[in-house]
Parts: sequence; structure tokens; C-alpha cells
Amino acid sequence: MKLFKKIVKRFLPGKKNKPIKQYHKISFSQCGEDLLVDYIFNLRGINKPSYIDIGANAPFFLNNTNIFYQRGCRGINIDANPNCIERFKKERPEDVNLAVGIGSENSNKIFYVMNDSTLSTFSEVEYQKYLKTGKYKLVEKKLIKITTLQEVLSIYNKGLFPDFLSIDVEGLDFEIIKSINFAESSPKIICIEAAEYSPIGSGERRNEIINFLEQNDYYEYANTNLNAIMVKRDFWFI
Repeated sequence: MKLFKKIVKRFLPGKKNKPIKQYHKISFSQCGEDLLVDYIFNLRGINKPSYIDIGANAPFFLNNTNIFYQRGCRGINIDANPNCIERFKKERPEDVNLAVGIGSENSNKIFYVMNDSTLSTFSEVEYQKYLKTGKYKLVEKKLIKITTLQEVLSIYNKGLFPDFLSIDVEGLDFEIIKSINFAESSPKIICIEAAEYSPIGSGERRNEIINFLEQNDYYEYANTNLNAIMVKRDFWFI
């Protein structure tokens, strides 16, 4: 027991263990995706990347861009749930925070707000899938304005993509990705949901999204099973 206590004390942060703290890294993402993205940017000499987070949900919890905000980076957060965006306005007021949906054209759509806000969606197929688990319930349906990604970029970023795109919109990721004009402007790094929903995290790989991005000159740098980190080839292979 004495030996065990000595080992624990040796590695726990404390006054006598200050040198250890310099190696400590904090992640806000679901599976450490933000640390992977940060590592790639650091290798390319970008310490303060700009970002756009579609389906942002929460300022800190399971968030891929907060690590950069805390460092002084700024970007755009988008979520169709106005309650989620109110939290961003409070906790991350220096970002642009928009309560809209993103789609291939301007319209209005029914948004299914779930009791687990991370699963709220415009997709009726996904919504029905969540209900069938018996674990999740519908809180309310809202008619939400849909705008295009290009319109958001034109208004808030001179029509250009920020360095990093994080996207998680429960079933409509591919529709949004296909709306990007990659020849005109595209993010250096994309973090996108790469697996179908599964309550235990074992959903099938969404190869159609990965293949599409690879056809548009992206390289799959990493995959945490839930999310893929896609890097522009001319940004990575230099």
C-alpha cells in the first residue's frame, strides 16, 4: 500500500510535481479530436486558426473549437437550436453565434429538438431512429430558418472559409459538404462525423462522406471511429 501511494503521489499534479503540468493537455472534444486538429495546425505553423462550427451545440461540452477560443482564436458557431446559441453568446461572446440551420438552399424546415440536445436534427429519419431506442424523447418541434453555408461565409467572412470546419448535424452532414464549392474556397481541416449513430458508438462507417472528400483532394489524417479528421492534401503534403 505504501508503494502504491508513492506511485500515485509521484504522478498526481501538485506543488511538488509542477514539472509534470507542462505535459498536461486538456481536450473538450468527444474523443480528443481538438488535440489532433491542434497538432496538425502546429506542424504547419498555424497557432491561431480561424474556425466555423456547424451543429456546435454547446460552448464547452463535446466541443471541437473551444480549445482555440481559449487561446484567443475567433470564429463562427452555428446551431439551429436558439437555446444552444444563447449559451454561446454568453460564454463565447467574441465569436459570431448564429441560430440558423444550414442547407443547400434557403428555406424553412422542421427541427426536432431532443431531450439530448446533441441529437437534435432536421432529419426525420434520424429523429425516428432516436425514438426507437427508447432512450430519447422529443422535446419540441420548431420551424427554423435554413440558409446556405456560402451565404454565411459571404456575410461574416468575406466569402472565404475559415481554417477549420467542424460539422455535426445529425444526418445532414453530407448534404452540407456537397454544397461546398471546393474550387473556390475550402477549409484546411475538416472534422466530420464518420459513423452512423449507435447508442454504444459502434455505428457503420459513413464511407460516402469520406470518399467524397478524398475525391475533392482531402486526406484522411485520423479517424476516432466517431469522427474523421480530413486535411487538404496541399496543406498536409508539402
